[in-house]
Amino acid sequence: MGKIGRPLKEDKDKKVKYGISIDQYLFDKMKNERISISKFIQKLVKEYYDGKVVWVNGTFDVMHMGHIKLLEFAKSLGDVLVVGIDRDHRVTELKGSPRPINNCQYRIDFLKSIKYVDLVVTFGTDNELIEHIKSFKPAVMVVGSDYLDKRVIGSEWVEEVKYFDRFEDLSTSKILKTHG
Repeated sequence: MGKIGRPLKEDKDKKVKYGISIDQYLFDKMKNERISISKFIQKLVKEYYDGKVVWVNGTFDVMHMGHIKLLEFAKSLGDVLVVGIDRDHRVTELKGSPRPINNCQYRIDFLKSIKYVDLVVTFGTDNELIEHIKSFKPAVMVVGSDYLDKRVIGSEWVEEVKYFDRFEDLSTSKILKTHG
């Protein structure tokens, strides 16, 4: 999971004034409320934030400046940036072996350390991806402009899809071919 690191709306009962770590807070709250992780986080976001959710997803395997620019752009479109990442088996299915280079937990930790990212969730199937999108109800989904003429999974559950042009033609696949 990820983090929410900006000041929150004040909660009159809990006197919450500052960002919280979902990692530290999540288990007890979910156990008490008996709901799924994604439903809990979506509820938390609605409860504590006035603003819109932006969704980005991908493999985020070998991070580069193009990823950072994508995340920066996505964050500029809303208040909470949720990043969905493919689990390891799905990356292998989509990209082939030996991908992923970085396992899922490393990719989660890396993304959590980026200031633009508020939450990180994982998915292993198209249906899980769609369920996360439906649960978070993002106003905006950001995808690479290489998807302009392609089906974007989950786009029917968002208000708007924004396309991001590749930064300086960077791609993980090209980097791995050149330096791998």
